[in-house]
Amino acid sequence: MGGPFGTGPSDTTREREWFAYMRRGDFAAAWAVSDAILREHQGRTCYDRPRHEQWVWDGTPLEGKRVLIRCYHGLGDTIMFARYFPLVKRIASDVVAWVQPSLIPLLSTMRDPVKLLPLHDGTAEVEYDVDIESMELMHALRVVPDDVPYLHVEPLERMRAIGLVTRAGDWDPRRSIEGDVRLPRTVSLPNDPLTTARFMRALDLVVTVDTMTAHLAGALGVPVWVLLPYECDWRWQDEREDSPWYPTMRLFRQRRPGDWADVLDRVRYAIAMGDEEKKDSTLNEWGIDVDKFRERAKESLGQAKDDLSEIAGTLRQTLVQAKDVVLGLPHGGSGAAAEIRGGFERAWREIEQAFKAARDKAKDARSANAPNADANEPPTTPPEPPPV
Repeated sequence: MGGPFGTGPSDTTREREWFAYMRRGDFAAAWAVSDAILREHQGRTCYDRPRHEQWVWDGTPLEGKRVLIRCYHGLGDTIMFARYFPLVKRIASDVVAWVQPSLIPLLSTMRDPVKLLPLHDGTAEVEYDVDIESMELMHALRVVPDDVPYLHVEPLERMRAIGLVTRAGDWDPRRSIEGDVRLPRTVSLPNDPLTTARFMRALDLVVTVDTMTAHLAGALGVPVWVLLPYECDWRWQDEREDSPWYPTMRLFRQRRPGDWADVLDRVRYAIAMGDEEKKDSTLNEWGIDVDKFRERAKESLGQAKDDLSEIAGTLRQTLVQAKDVVLGLPHGGSGAAAEIRGGFERAWREIEQAFKAARDKAKDARSANAPNADANEPPTTPPEPPPV
């Protein structure tokens, strides 16, 4: 869950502020905190730290410079922040990205790729004026690019299937789902990133925990559902079901820490509801009793009918109580009393018209669904108006 500071998660007060702002989607406030952290790093070295805990950029502008982009975090991080590579290329005199070797064929599919060198444990064999870690590009450029997809691969032959990934990296076991996860029409994904990308483009959907495959599917612009632990990474923000980073992504969050069963139930239901031809069989297959489901729906409809009847009764009582007052007012003429009576009569005509429209709509619905129309529909008949 680390941020682009070259340190571990929430090491300082400023970094905790940064995480809080990013979770709320307040990018401008987060970048202001990044400015303060950058000033604190001036004159300090971090070479004694592991690479993924090092800060790299010293604040030097990238415009017109030879830029080296170092990719010191995970594969998913590199894929996510590779969206910034073309933006750097537009303003720099030269750009080289030092990336994980397994990602080079994949990142070469970008529309305007930069030079790619394989990352290793030594020193980058390239001359540069400014170096920056890939996750620091967001701060340097202060923008969230919306050009998605930005990875472009040819799909394999079309498959009516769902790609499923339930295991994330060992460094955060909360992201993984233990045991056998059963979803309809699932297939396993290959290990090679480029082959996986082509495979994903042939699928109906990708369902994955928070790992590299989530970023890969998002960068490809394919439908992807990401299953998140209760306390998830900053980039998924708080509460929302979509992602500002990937427009084809849907987020399923744990409602209680460690409760994957509820998440998977919601995923199964969402899959079933998206397959009109197989709704009933899929619901039954995955433990949802369709008859009981419909019975509960009918009960809810009946309750709605009772509630509407109560509202209609209350409305009639109110009108009846108003009747005595209104009938004492004069017809026609002018003055406040006549105006009140005329307004009452006009209001009631509008009520009758609204209920008539509701009756006609219900009648059309019954005709369209016959002979399977449910008789237990909410009341659409207005109460008898008091005489006026």
